[in-house]
Amino acid sequence: SGPTGDIPSALYHKAFSDWIEMVQSEAMRGVGLSSLGVAIMLGTNDTMISGVGPAYSAAMVELIATLRADIGRPDLPIVMVQVRNDIPAGNPASRTAIRAAQDAIVAADPMVKLMPVDHYPMGPDGVHYSSAMHQLGEDIYTTMRAIA
Repeated sequence: SGPTGDIPSALYHKAFSDWIEMVQSEAMRGVGLSSLGVAIMLGTNDTMISGVGPAYSAAMVELIATLRADIGRPDLPIVMVQVRNDIPAGNPASRTAIRAAQDAIVAADPMVKLMPVDHYPMGPDGVHYSSAMHQLGEDIYTTMRAIA
């Protein structure tokens, strides 16, 4: 399934179908492969859309529920990477609404933890992370281990 019901959305399919297929296939063969959890880093582009907060919140809650249902792990740990507060582009009100939605999702689900990223340096384009991406990955892993 996917965030739109029985027919997965293109984004859901592209982002998660290979991973879900691998987890299900390995489980069926009794290999015992398991993922520690999932890191979600979504929302930056949504800051450019006015009034997106409620839609973002509903979509993320549905995405998390769908991922968990599709792999049969209702307690799948999720690390939600927080939208930066210093994004040069975008609508400040939308950024605030998305950050509030992320806070609400984390408050409502003990298996979702927020990963603040405002302190990580950005690359020269001001949008993507610099060489600190390695440290971000390690910190996501550490946060995930704390949940699991």
